[in-house]
Amino acid sequence: MSWLQATLARRALQSCRSFTTSAPSRLAGSPNVVVTNLLTRRRTFATAALLWGSALAIAAGMTLSSTVHADAATPAPPVEEETRVDPATSIAFPTTLKIQSKTPLPAFTLMGVGARTVSFLGIKVYSVGFYADLSSPSLAMVPKDATPEEKIDYIVKNTACVLRIIPTRSTSYSHLRDGFMRAMQARQILCRQRGELSPDEELAIQSPLRQLKSMFPNTPLAKHSPLDILVTAPSNKSRTLVVRDLGSVQNDWLAREFVLAYFEGKGISPPLKESVVESTSVPSSSSSNARLQLAVPPRSQTYATHANVNPASSVGGSKPTAASLLSSALDQKQRAARREDSAGPFTLGIVPPRPDEVKPEKKWSELSVGGKVVRTTARTTNLVVILAGAGLTVVLVYALTSELFSRNSPTVLYSKSCELIKASPQVHQYMQGRLVFHNHPPTLSRPRHRNHYVNSQIFVDSAGREHMLLNFYVQGRPPGSASYTGEEEDGFFTRMSHKTQLAAVKLGEMSFEDIKEEATTRGIRLVELTKGMFRFLTGEEDARPAALPVPVPEKKVEETKGWMSSVTGMFSGIKGSTRSGSSSGEAYGGPAFTEGEVHADLVMNDQGYYQFRYLLIDMPNSNTRNPRRVFIQRADGVRETEPIIRWHR
Repeated sequence: MSWLQATLARRALQSCRSFTTSAPSRLAGSPNVVVTNLLTRRRTFATAALLWGSALAIAAGMTLSSTVHADAATPAPPVEEETRVDPATSIAFPTTLKIQSKTPLPAFTLMGVGARTVSFLGIKVYSVGFYADLSSPSLAMVPKDATPEEKIDYIVKNTACVLRIIPTRSTSYSHLRDGFMRAMQARQILCRQRGELSPDEELAIQSPLRQLKSMFPNTPLAKHSPLDILVTAPSNKSRTLVVRDLGSVQNDWLAREFVLAYFEGKGISPPLKESVVESTSVPSSSSSNARLQLAVPPRSQTYATHANVNPASSVGGSKPTAASLLSSALDQKQRAARREDSAGPFTLGIVPPRPDEVKPEKKWSELSVGGKVVRTTARTTNLVVILAGAGLTVVLVYALTSELFSRNSPTVLYSKSCELIKASPQVHQYMQGRLVFHNHPPTLSRPRHRNHYVNSQIFVDSAGREHMLLNFYVQGRPPGSASYTGEEEDGFFTRMSHKTQLAAVKLGEMSFEDIKEEATTRGIRLVELTKGMFRFLTGEEDARPAALPVPVPEKKVEETKGWMSSVTGMFSGIKGSTRSGSSSGEAYGGPAFTEGEVHADLVMNDQGYYQFRYLLIDMPNSNTRNPRRVFIQRADGVRETEPIIRWHR
């Protein structure tokens, strides 16, 4: 715009010069003409002067405005945040921490960083940074000859402090809570030993401790998510311990000792204490007005909500690192948005809502007709679900109780039958060793899947009485097998100890050749056992025949046969053949059995309980022609050849 201003000024000057040179010629006429010309020229000159004055004013204004614009200061470049990196975890902490709050808070200065490690392996749990308000006037009272530990104690007790905790790995709030509570219990014991905590004060801090414990939710805390714990400065009220986004506790002892726990002895984090001690040490060449070695960066704001203009950083400084950018982004995300508390469209409800997120529930009188219908439907649905769940629980408990503890349960009656068979001396005349019971025939050709339920059947006879039938199988040891007589009464370890002793005695009596032969025999037996197990698992039938009963030699008694025996022998074939099975009361001297099929018939009595009508065993099974039958329980009216009732399973 400078060429336009020069052109207008040049033309205005030329117009003034031409008007001055033409003035005598205009005054040379008659007086009347001169007067008329003067009046006309006067109006013309006034109009021209007005126009040219306006042009000059516009040009002067544009000239002045451009001059002011040229002299204005250039805007300052954006301020880059300075950070300090924890060397153990490579986590960056801002040197100046500004916490957003409804009440104005000062800017906190970083005094030290360190890592918290656990176990002898030195596993790093989190990095912690200690911040303090170094602009507080109370720091002017710090003694010059105070040790670094005394300075730290003075800072914690007289200024606002912040502990920023950043996990190095994904953890949970409950894990941090347990560590904090252990530290507080240790501080409580230490203060009691030093006489700094009276019984009344110890009783008064129990409620704040419980409040602090209940503040932490049972939710995960993501990796590199900062958790700020603020301790307010001393005032007329009690100091407050604030855990950001979780809550606060107001108690002087708890707020003070929570921070001092990190600096007692070696501290919760020894690197943090070393870093803070180094920052608070005073060099010998310091001036008289120096309080701390840590230099406070110049800033023009008093509170964290004001803009921070740092001239030194605007001129030059290091660029923000990736760790600092990540920390800032996580910090902003943590403040701006609430943690995830949903899985798809469903709300989990594990994170306590903020006060501004809780919508007050309307009273019943304030609801519209549609709102009343919706609330009634929702609560009715909840009630129906609760009642259905309670009913299902009652049904399951009743079913389990009736099956396991009822006297009429097939399982209970099966167990009672097994105990009666084990205790019967008549059974042991035919079967040796410990008896084992099965729901299938005890042979090597059993199906792959065994039944785990008792085979039972209930029916009503022609007289209206209710019967329960049980059918299962019993298996004994082969004849001649050695067994420990007290194995049923003794425990497992006693039986194993006895077997070990017998094996040791037998091994001591054997020669090298006998040991070699025994090892070969056991190896072959193990191979055969493995093959049989494989056939059993695959459902194949074993080709090995069942063990044959061992005949017991009978003693022949020679009698003197006369002529009457020869006569009676002629008519012996006329007598019909009878059932070979005999009553259980007869003495038995025949071969021993290893298998038996058990049948039980129980009748319900007048009291509503089942009682045995008969309990018998057919050896080796009921399908054999003329099996050996042994009665364990037998009611009146039951014949020796009582038919067995079967059913399809």
